[in-house]
Amino acid sequence: MESTPLVQLAEDLGLTAPPGSQGVWLTGVSTDTRTLRPGDVFFALSGPHHDGARFVLEAFRRGARAAVAPVHTPDPGPGRPVLRVADPVEALLRFAGAYRARLPRLRVVGVTGSAGKTTTKELIWQLLQEERRALRSQKSFNNHVGVPLTLLAADQGTEVAVVEMGTSGPGEIARLAAVVRPDVAVITCVGAAHLEGLGGIEGVAREKLSLLDGLAPGGVAVLNGDDPHLRRGGEAWRAGGGRVVFAGFGGGCALRGQREQGRLAARGRSLPLRVPGPAFASDVLLALGAAEALGSDLSGAARALATFHVPPGRMHLSEVAGVTLVDDSYNANPTSVGASLEALAALSPPEDRLVVLGGMKELGPEGVALHRGIGRRVAELGAALLVAVGPEAREIAHGAAEAGLDPARIRAVDDPREVAPALIPALRPGRTVLFKASRACRLEEAWAAVRAGLLTPGARRAA
Repeated sequence: MESTPLVQLAEDLGLTAPPGSQGVWLTGVSTDTRTLRPGDVFFALSGPHHDGARFVLEAFRRGARAAVAPVHTPDPGPGRPVLRVADPVEALLRFAGAYRARLPRLRVVGVTGSAGKTTTKELIWQLLQEERRALRSQKSFNNHVGVPLTLLAADQGTEVAVVEMGTSGPGEIARLAAVVRPDVAVITCVGAAHLEGLGGIEGVAREKLSLLDGLAPGGVAVLNGDDPHLRRGGEAWRAGGGRVVFAGFGGGCALRGQREQGRLAARGRSLPLRVPGPAFASDVLLALGAAEALGSDLSGAARALATFHVPPGRMHLSEVAGVTLVDDSYNANPTSVGASLEALAALSPPEDRLVVLGGMKELGPEGVALHRGIGRRVAELGAALLVAVGPEAREIAHGAAEAGLDPARIRAVDDPREVAPALIPALRPGRTVLFKASRACRLEEAWAAVRAGLLTPGARRAA
């Protein structure tokens, strides 16, 4: 963050600066006293299980120069200025929006979608960072706290910020977009995610497309042209005078690609694909579109993509004892699980394909049908073994059995700790295992246990 006077922060929040604020400069922002650095302003955020006001005094002891805290916060003592607000989260968003406006050189790319947004965000940054000073959201900092912290990490020398934006309820994307004001809005896809909060697939589409309402003047929307919801929404946006670039593999896409063996043909270039399957190729096309919208000539695209590292927990491939483990355990919804199954099908034949799937959360009344649909897809593609983990995933097992997958190839377990004993006997060199579930299922623990089992001498495998 650029050094900012406390009186400016007070003005951004519509407050009167407390006595003694003149000459106080802030050099960073913190929401956690454990990582606070001297010179930071501490935003005392509260949640269901903690009250940030309790940590204000500790923040000053660790070197904070000011705090933004709830109105009930006790006075921490002289020389410790506190800006009292009704909602520190709203204050953080408001400050980030004002700060973003004070960086005229900064161009911002906003990325959302039901699947692939973290990978697409990382791809965009990878394409840009060699030629521009660019930053991106760390990990999956895509909510009402992570988004403003990403913007506040920029300074006068930052040319591009790539900001991931997530949602679980109506209005959250619009709330974030009003702060981010993206110059380029990228939407990866519309799928059956957070149906419980968004009220069906049409609600998901409205929520994702609300990102366009936050576009800065002259901004560009880069949309997945193969997604029917985004195609309709993009055409409507264009009819209203908005700028839209459709990226995809079908007709009508201004940025059109073609998948080849492990490569993507686009814009006259043959580009490497580090992950199999159409979903990753689509993410690459969207990243190319975003880079082009910012003026990149893509001359370094092949080099950048050749060194791209997939984010942890997202189609991360590793080989252990001749077995390929695909860690895609970070999160899941029907769209992303379907994409992962397609990628797995591109990696191995059915007789060497093993699938470990956990439940998909926040699907509402459609949850049972959607889980069974995933099971049917497993059966259609074929698998040597399906391990369903947890109560929701039992419906995946039912769907697979109903669609004809041999019941002898299906295991249903209650806990991630039961996966390794069920799976390891079926592993041998040349086989590939996919791990995929919603974050709450802790399927990364199963991946780690299987990996450890493969590394253990004498671990039992089927011949």
